[in-house]
Amino acid sequence: SYPEVINIYTIWNDYRLIGMVADNKLLPARLAPIKVDLMTLPAWYHYFGCASFAPGRPFCSADEAFVSDIGIDSFSMRKTIVMSFPFIHQSGRSGYKYGLLSIDIAVDEAFRDVLHPFDAVNPTRTDISFEA
Repeated sequence: SYPEVINIYTIWNDYRLIGMVADNKLLPARLAPIKVDLMTLPAWYHYFGCASFAPGRPFCSADEAFVSDIGIDSFSMRKTIVMSFPFIHQSGRSGYKYGLLSIDIAVDEAFRDVLHPFDAVNPTRTDISFEA
């Protein structure tokens, strides 16, 4: 029901990737298991890259979300931005797991009204007000 959302997934500190892809495409056919240094991911470094971070302690940043630059989604080949939200999950006696919940958003769909303001309507006059 949200056409601008292309993918939604979590990346965990133990390298698990759990998620869904739009259009019922299969992840295993498209992804190769590659272990990367998670600190090279800008959103990961933003929340977990400081020396003071430890599970159960505050994130390195108080930002509620990290928004990426515009990139190309490898599944749909559309221009996207990625919104990432940090989380910490206490998993019983085994301690804490942490990671990012990320949402890939199609720029053309999400900002259609801004990028093409006159596609749906044809205004003859516009008023702009700066009053609160």
